[in-house]
Amino acid sequence: KEKKEKKEKKEKKDDEDKEKKDKKEKTEDDDKDKKIEKKEKKRLEVGGGFSLWDSTVSDVATTNFAAPKAPQDKRHKEQEKEKQMAKDGPVKMVAADIINETLRKKADEKKAAKAAEEKVQAEVNKKQKRANEQQAETNESCQIMDKSGLGNFMDKSEVMAIMKDTVAEASTASGSRCQISTRTVIGDKVFIDKNGTFASLGDFSTARGFVFIRGNRAEPGYKLTLSRPSTLYVILSQMKGDDPYLGSWDILDETEMTTPDFEAGGVPDVAEVRRKVFKTLESRQVSIPKPPPGLDMVLLFVVPDFHADKFEGEEEEDGEEEHELSAGAYLKNKSGRVPSWEAFSEAVNAVLRAAAGHGESAGALAGAFKERAAQKITREDSKEPRPFKNLITDRDGTVNNYCDRYSSSVQSAYNAAWLSHFARHCTENAVFVTAAPLGGRPSAEGLMELCVAPRGEFTYTGSKGREYFDLITQRVLEAADLPQEQRELVDELHRRILALCSKPGNMKFLGIGSGLQKKFGEVTMARNDPACSVSEPESRRFMAAVRRVKEELDPDGTMLDLHDTGTDMELFPRAVAGASQSF
Repeated sequence: KEKKEKKEKKEKKDDEDKEKKDKKEKTEDDDKDKKIEKKEKKRLEVGGGFSLWDSTVSDVATTNFAAPKAPQDKRHKEQEKEKQMAKDGPVKMVAADIINETLRKKADEKKAAKAAEEKVQAEVNKKQKRANEQQAETNESCQIMDKSGLGNFMDKSEVMAIMKDTVAEASTASGSRCQISTRTVIGDKVFIDKNGTFASLGDFSTARGFVFIRGNRAEPGYKLTLSRPSTLYVILSQMKGDDPYLGSWDILDETEMTTPDFEAGGVPDVAEVRRKVFKTLESRQVSIPKPPPGLDMVLLFVVPDFHADKFEGEEEEDGEEEHELSAGAYLKNKSGRVPSWEAFSEAVNAVLRAAAGHGESAGALAGAFKERAAQKITREDSKEPRPFKNLITDRDGTVNNYCDRYSSSVQSAYNAAWLSHFARHCTENAVFVTAAPLGGRPSAEGLMELCVAPRGEFTYTGSKGREYFDLITQRVLEAADLPQEQRELVDELHRRILALCSKPGNMKFLGIGSGLQKKFGEVTMARNDPACSVSEPESRRFMAAVRRVKEELDPDGTMLDLHDTGTDMELFPRAVAGASQSF
């Protein structure tokens, strides 16, 4: 019985195990069928149709080989490394990376500290250099060796005399007059028409014998006449183009000379210095052309050869002129040159002695004037000699106040009364000589319309004395000859500038300063007035427009010249070959 029960239990257990096994197999078969069904359904949803490739795939899992990888790029590894470092932080950096990073930071810090130290030292050196320059300027010392060879400096007065007698004439390439500065110091202007100043002159100081030629920023380039052998230095800013400039000049090494520094005014930094020596009389006429576009600054310094004589023939000419102009003979001088200071002083003293009434006291002379005035004795009626034979004077800024607008600078009544009284009782001849247009004709406004003194008291001349009003014929006469082609050129220039002023934005220039003036052999056009009523950019714009009108009439630049005074533009014909100088 026990055996029978054991057998039944075993059979029952076997049946249960078999049932469990069958159930498990059935579950696996169901799962497998579901996977196949799901896969087939997904295939139909994606592409649909029959897949020959799927039909060949075995249900048995196979080992697949890895796909080929992209080429390795070290930069990608570095980028991934940086990303990982940013994500994980410096904790996960390896020891070598930490050491390299630390060394790199220390090197950068050392480099920055050295750069800061060099900057501070450069600033200290700059201040020291400037202090030394200022001390030299204060002491007015000159560092020019004499020719004895003993190491002695030349006397300051001798040095300055040579420097003043080095450049006879200087102008810009456009013809505007330049300033010849034989004593240039810190704080002096770099250009006539700009506000930039010298913060330092470096090795180009007066103490070293350098003469600075100050021109207009808007008119680069120079024309010089040298009186003695000299060396010229041209300081240039950075060239923005590739056009050659002064190719025959020597280029100085950066360490050879210390260049000037500048303050304010937008003066560009120095990029290059060129040098050339002029030794002979044939080379005394120096021309430094207008630079190509892209070169913003051209500065000129001249240092004479202090041990060389003046160019041959220079001394004799000056000596003859000095002799001719001595003792007041400058009144008869026809050379057009300014008399020497000694001759001028002598002439002035002679006039002052005459003004004293030939030995009469000042009170007696005043009494004589008062008596003649009371008796209404005119210059023509009186038989007595006048204290002055000739009174020759300018008007504006001399016997009449300046005015911001020339057209409204009418002579005041009291001014006319006093001047007329003096001219009537003290002079034989009274003459006004001005650069303004004379006027005195229909549709021509000038000096005669602005003066209110009685006609006949003064002889009026305009256009720098080239035209005058004749009191006998009561007509405007010309004192100089102007060729017909130049006369027509001036007329056409005036017509075109007048048309330019009629355009929008330009009309205001007719009402400021000198306005538009047509003179004998010249046209003057204002671009500003003494009060600077027009902004500098607007003034520059209008000047550029006037220059274009000039260039349209004279593309080659051989017939017309332009001189910019800072407020006025003076346009006039150039001299014809073989003729006298242009106006």
